[in-house]
Amino acid sequence: MSAISVNNVTFKYSKQNVLDNFCAQVNAGEIYALLGPSGGGKTTLLRMILGRIKLQQGFISVFGQRPGAANDRISYMPQNSALCMQFTVAQTLQYFMHIYRISSNEFSNRYAKLQKLLELPANECVINSLSGGQQRRISLACALLNHPSLVILDEPTVGIDLLIIHNIWKYLNMRCREGLTILFVTHYIEEATNAHKVGLMRNGRLLAEENPRKLCDDFGEKSLESVFLRLCLLDNNCHRNVNSNTNNNYNHNNDKNILNKNNENNIDKNCHTNTVNNANIYNINNGIVVNNNYKNILYTNNNNNNDNKVYAENYQNLCADFDSQPKPKPKPNRVLNPLKSLDEQKSLIDTLVFNLWIIVILIKRNALKYMNMSCALICILLPATQVVIYCLVYSRPLIEITAAVFNEERHDTEHPAYSTELLASLLPVERHLIRPVMHPTLQSAIQAVRNGSAVGAIWFKHNYSDSLDDRLDDPMGDDLDVSVYDTSAVHTYLDNSHIMFGNAFTHSLSESVLKFVTKLTRDRNLTAIEIPITVEKTVQSESLLIKDTGLSANLIFYVYLSQIVLSSLVLTQERKDGLFERSLIAGVSHHLVLVSHLCTNFVISLVQILLMYGTAFWVFDEVNNNGSGCLIVAYLTTEALNAITSGLLISAALKEEYHCLIILGFLCAPQLFTSGMFWPLESLDRYLRYANLCSPLAIPVETMRNIILRGWQFSNSNILFGFGVNLVPSVLFLIMALFIFRYREI
Repeated sequence: MSAISVNNVTFKYSKQNVLDNFCAQVNAGEIYALLGPSGGGKTTLLRMILGRIKLQQGFISVFGQRPGAANDRISYMPQNSALCMQFTVAQTLQYFMHIYRISSNEFSNRYAKLQKLLELPANECVINSLSGGQQRRISLACALLNHPSLVILDEPTVGIDLLIIHNIWKYLNMRCREGLTILFVTHYIEEATNAHKVGLMRNGRLLAEENPRKLCDDFGEKSLESVFLRLCLLDNNCHRNVNSNTNNNYNHNNDKNILNKNNENNIDKNCHTNTVNNANIYNINNGIVVNNNYKNILYTNNNNNNDNKVYAENYQNLCADFDSQPKPKPKPNRVLNPLKSLDEQKSLIDTLVFNLWIIVILIKRNALKYMNMSCALICILLPATQVVIYCLVYSRPLIEITAAVFNEERHDTEHPAYSTELLASLLPVERHLIRPVMHPTLQSAIQAVRNGSAVGAIWFKHNYSDSLDDRLDDPMGDDLDVSVYDTSAVHTYLDNSHIMFGNAFTHSLSESVLKFVTKLTRDRNLTAIEIPITVEKTVQSESLLIKDTGLSANLIFYVYLSQIVLSSLVLTQERKDGLFERSLIAGVSHHLVLVSHLCTNFVISLVQILLMYGTAFWVFDEVNNNGSGCLIVAYLTTEALNAITSGLLISAALKEEYHCLIILGFLCAPQLFTSGMFWPLESLDRYLRYANLCSPLAIPVETMRNIILRGWQFSNSNILFGFGVNLVPSVLFLIMALFIFRYREI
């Protein structure tokens, strides 16, 4: 019975042939070794057998099914370890135990046997701390843990101790006698002698397929290495002659000399194989058969005329059989049958239960992976830490602004000058208060502004008080000299390089002068002219501080940034390590892997959000919050969901971590300036405001401000729109990520 049948398979990367009309057959219950140099297409063939790469040309059957359909009967060990580096040995094997749905008792028995066979490290050892050979042994144990019908091993013994290798082959032969089929890939020639059948492969073509000992006997060689070398040289010579002579009349003596064991002078160790494009069949007197219809070279040695055998005869028959076999018939349309509906419902329920079980296992795996990461705690606490830093930065009740003061008025303790009284009564405005520093000269005060020691300089002239009295006595100014207006004014020199401090300096000084002049007017029993504005009541956000306005934007940004980075980089790294593909082959579907990461990151984001909320509104309780706590957490959760699905979409489209980081940088950096974090959206260009409707930060920042500062509820149309801006893209991104995961070659 055939376990694997490969017929006329051709595969190209760009314009380079990786497999060239390849045919092979692996019988059930045998060990088949695929031997060839690195880069010869062996791993590509395995991935095609497993359904991980689509066929371009040809046909492959695995237990009579298309590639990938019978993966539930296959265990696979890839070329790299394909393990979670943060897991321990026990956690790694338990993960595959759950995937294969092995009972605890059965797992204990199998694990004990494999531990003795492979001399596995201690259970508590972390995979990342093990050597390459130890990781290979654990990877092999994961492949042998299940009891499948077929085991596919890619370079299984690289870096493993020779004694352990000997025990492995004894165990594999014993399992084959029980019916197990093993296909393994190697470039170690002598290791292939342990197989029942070996396929010698070069440049994507099968040179020979036979029992290794029989190959050595027929060629009169002591080692399979010598047989492989002679076949490579003959392959090179045959193709070179065929390509150089289109009339097919090339010299066969070269081929005879290569087959002649005693003629070593004709062996060229730097041979190169060209593809045979001629469609004829050439028969060479010494038993060589060149079959160009399949673009393969099949060899035999005809030293015994009574036993003229052609290697890979079964292989030729196989190709002919597949050409004559009818294609699989399409499945008939389903007919509604009440008798089958219960069975279908039961099958659907079993499928749902199995999928839920797999999702739980994957979530547990993801959680363990996070817990074992050295930076896991940092990732979880990072948003809350940023909130702490933000609140500490803006937690000071007053921010002092240094002012360099040059006062020309004479200091009198009994009758203080107006300039002295004014400096003593400066008012704080928006948490900014001017702190005067006296200077002996005007040049000294101005120099302090120029070297950055002060935000502004204040200059009172020598008769400031007298001039101010004159202006108060004559409010209309009919009899006042022009010089009185100049000397009664407060002269300032401003450094506006920091516009926030510059505006605060001007605003505070203006308010203080206005209040001081109003006081002097009332002391003289004069009617003070006040600004005709009366603030009855602040309807929204009374006693609001600047940190209250910025907190909403920071909450949204921290949640979005942390989750989009985690969801994109973690899955990208998993897929790069091979664990993703290995899980798919073990029976986990694409959408289950994606949903498991969605659920895991969602739980992590919920923890982050609760920590951020507690830090912002409980630890720093002076922060203004007029909204519902549940509504704040719910909206931050939808923002996290938007970020997670965006990250999964990025990881589905890209394969490298640095590509993800570049995309994340271009995605997040511009939104710092267009999302309303630093200035209102109304200050942006009209068309840019329309574009911001698609931004994952702009509308959410405004919505969060409306919840926290204005106290708007879920029933408000603006809040509903904010939820829609997060949830609708989340659904779309998830569907797109599922589609790319499912149909894009990995």
